[in-house]
Amino acid sequence: LRFGLYGALAHPIEADAVGGCASATDLSLRPVTAADPQRLSGTACLGPLRDQSQVRGVYLYSPQDRIPQTTVAYAAAFPVGLAPTNPADTGLTLRSTSVDAFRADGSQLAPTALGDPQAFTGNGYML
Repeated sequence: LRFGLYGALAHPIEADAVGGCASATDLSLRPVTAADPQRLSGTACLGPLRDQSQVRGVYLYSPQDRIPQTTVAYAAAFPVGLAPTNPADTGLTLRSTSVDAFRADGSQLAPTALGDPQAFTGNGYML
């Protein structure tokens, strides 16, 4: 599986879910694992990105869903951070249980730095 950022980005930013944080050696992260085939758990790393205001959301897709001989995936990218998906519409349900954010220098970003102490609270459907 691959995570990606969408919005007004100058170029696509994507990373593998498993192994995507291998270059972030100076941070204390719990890498994404799939101990249960129905569930991913851990931290996915995307970036670098200088202007986070360009990001409108995060999506997830399987590289097997790519249209052959292109860099385009079928319309099966599941946004993370939007309203819950109707279970009748898809076979994949995404739910966030926690969010951590980091500055470009690697220091952790607190929700209060965004001007909203509830910035990382979304009842399981937040970015």
